[in-house]
Amino acid sequence: MMKRKIFKNRVGLYIFFGGLTVLVNLICFCILTKCFNWFVDLSNVLSIIIALLFAYVTNTRYVFCSKCDSVKERFYEFLKFVSARIFTMILEIVGVHIMVNILLWDSVISKIMLQVIVVVLNYIFSKMIVYKSS
Repeated sequence: MMKRKIFKNRVGLYIFFGGLTVLVNLICFCILTKCFNWFVDLSNVLSIIIALLFAYVTNTRYVFCSKCDSVKERFYEFLKFVSARIFTMILEIVGVHIMVNILLWDSVISKIMLQVIVVVLNYIFSKMIVYKSS
């Protein structure tokens, strides 16, 4: 009963799919840094891009149930989504760089700490800018 109520609530859906987005981001990051030994900054940027695409699909379909009537509307919505995420993407890239390369913190722990801030800010931006009519 509680499970159904959570998934009917937009915030609950966002937390669920936001959590999956964080997992996509972290898994990609860990694979690129730990398995392929890519540089942290490059791995971070690529994992953010992959997570951003995943987040767009899940937010559009399941969280905000966006209804676009044309390819042009969908493209405009995608541009708003990406634009709204530029700030948090820069915050995450710079934050991870500082934490790992300057403060010498663990890369995965640094990434997780920043993900909490990013998820909250992304919800606010999605609600206020991208899907404000949904």
